[in-house]
Amino acid sequence: MLSIHITFLNGRYNATDVLRSAGPDAVEWPPHPARLFAGLVAVLYEQLDNRPDWRAALEWLEAQTPPALAVPTAIHERPGAQVFCPSLDGIYEMSESLQRDALRKLRNLHIHPSKENWKEFEIWFANQVKKADNPKRTENLEPSKDQLEYMSKNHPPYQLRSLADRVFPSSTILNHGTEAHMEFQWACEPPAKHVEALGELCRRLPYLGRSSSPILARVQTQTETNPTLIPRKEGKYLLRVPCEGVLEQLDRTFANHLGCNRRTTTCDVQAYGPPEKPIHAPPHSHMQSMGWIIVEQTDGTPVFAEDTYPMARLLRKRILDQLGPVSPVLSGHEGPQAATKPHLAIVGLPFVGDHGTGRLMGFALILPRNATPEEMNLLQGVVTEALSTPIAGRCFQQVLQASTKTLSPARWCRPSKAWDSVTPLALDRHPGSLWNPKKPSDRRRAERVAAESITASCVHMGLPPPIEIELLRGSVLSGVTPASPRTEKMRGWNIPPSKDGRNARVITHARLLFPELVEGPILLGAGRFFGLGLFLPQ
Repeated sequence: MLSIHITFLNGRYNATDVLRSAGPDAVEWPPHPARLFAGLVAVLYEQLDNRPDWRAALEWLEAQTPPALAVPTAIHERPGAQVFCPSLDGIYEMSESLQRDALRKLRNLHIHPSKENWKEFEIWFANQVKKADNPKRTENLEPSKDQLEYMSKNHPPYQLRSLADRVFPSSTILNHGTEAHMEFQWACEPPAKHVEALGELCRRLPYLGRSSSPILARVQTQTETNPTLIPRKEGKYLLRVPCEGVLEQLDRTFANHLGCNRRTTTCDVQAYGPPEKPIHAPPHSHMQSMGWIIVEQTDGTPVFAEDTYPMARLLRKRILDQLGPVSPVLSGHEGPQAATKPHLAIVGLPFVGDHGTGRLMGFALILPRNATPEEMNLLQGVVTEALSTPIAGRCFQQVLQASTKTLSPARWCRPSKAWDSVTPLALDRHPGSLWNPKKPSDRRRAERVAAESITASCVHMGLPPPIEIELLRGSVLSGVTPASPRTEKMRGWNIPPSKDGRNARVITHARLLFPELVEGPILLGAGRFFGLGLFLPQ
């Protein structure tokens, strides 16, 4: 197979849907295959030397059946504001030949603009206007001597063009992290020479859509990513796709308009929809594995993993103050009572593992999988305001792309059978004397009760029961503090009180083994919606 993997470097995609299937100024999502092909054609013609191997690869690609797409489903669409900017669709009201001559001259001036050659261009332009075939259409456009002097001092060349209203919508890809990505997948076996040529073209492709959405593109002949959209007659998404002969047609079109007149890319329109048969996915918890909102600490005293619980509560309070009355998915309450179903989790992400220090690099705001796009957009809209002032003397800000591996959702959600706790579990049931029993039988009973509590928590979060549970006082990961509550004499974990409010809950680290691959994030036990019971895949 052939796959072109696209990584959006700033977590955003900016492009207007030219089909206007969702409105006149709707954002284009997912990116159309024809847009990718047009970008590769632009790279081909930007080269000074002739590359027939590149052209042959594009001609081969256009002849293939439309590709499948693997795209994230969690995006935040932002309608663009209306602005007025110079338009390339016309330059005054002249004949097409004069437009082409004017724009050729204008392009030359863009290379080395200066007051002298700008004034020279204005004089040349005035002479062309006088020679126009239809003086009535252009008589009011002839600049006077005073106008020429004024324009030469105050106006750059591009203001010769007329202004047009434009809208620039964009999409924020919310499965950001080390990679906010998508794939175009062709079910074919490409010749090796075309794979190499397409790889060189993709490495030189700077952006997709507008220049404000930079990308990295690479070619793969194997991929483990399952497509989310495939060509289907009954599909509800209409996407532009390249067709055989489109490259030759683009050459003819360019020869006609020469970069001056309105032009469109020749292409076909293909309906897309999800695959008919659902692709088997590994079991996962009720919490989203993508669509995280990442909050990174930028200033103030470092926070360590032991203070995950109180810091998450402060951050949650700040967000709820901005939200006001909202659904239980966001507030975590059903009236005066705590919500019984999964809701917003605020999870501290500590630096653990090789050379780990246990420092919290930031927080992840994670919604359950049943959250609606409206709830996601509502939460997204208040985070910036909630973080505008310090929290407990520390400054935080939302980031669209993770600056470290610790803040990447991929680190915490990778499918695995074995999982190790990073923050200890606060058990829902008191097991008795787990660490300092008077008799061996007390220890065995406490371990059995703790294992039952952990198993019940797994099932409650939508996970299969683990086949092996190992209770640990200390985590196997570097940088993690042993599972002991904080006291006046000993540094330990800030943990939630028990239901009666009198005693601290029993906490423990654990290593879990599941019968099959399980996808994260895994949050278990009491306090899981404040970052306790966070696990890392082995």
